[in-house]
Amino acid sequence: MDLNINDVKTGVEIIDLITKRGKLEGAELGGVATLRGRLTAAVEQKEGEDAPDLNGNDFANLVELIDVTATRGAFAGSELFGVGSLRNRIVTFLNEMQKQAEAEKAAQAEAPAETGDEPVEAEVVESDED
Repeated sequence: MDLNINDVKTGVEIIDLITKRGKLEGAELGGVATLRGRLTAAVEQKEGEDAPDLNGNDFANLVELIDVTATRGAFAGSELFGVGSLRNRIVTFLNEMQKQAEAEKAAQAEAPAETGDEPVEAEVVESDED
């Protein structure tokens, strides 16, 4: 399952909602602002412009933010389905990323190392001198 740009936009909207409702503590504001900036830059990226590459950590941070602020009552009942659906899609995406990374690691462990120090078989040349 891949996340799409609408999922990222929804993540930004959730961050804005949480911030507006004052459900963040002072120490959390800097990290949340950084996350919002990275998500927003990805959404607003125009062709040919550099934007931050979003990675698993960005999405894991968004899931953590949703979890923490949900326990603080950041969401109304009517909002829970949408927020929970996004959270579940992100968790599924992160789990698939982890499985893929583990599979790649296992494949690398099984593949012989290419060091360039491969044994070379010497060709035996018989001499006609006897």
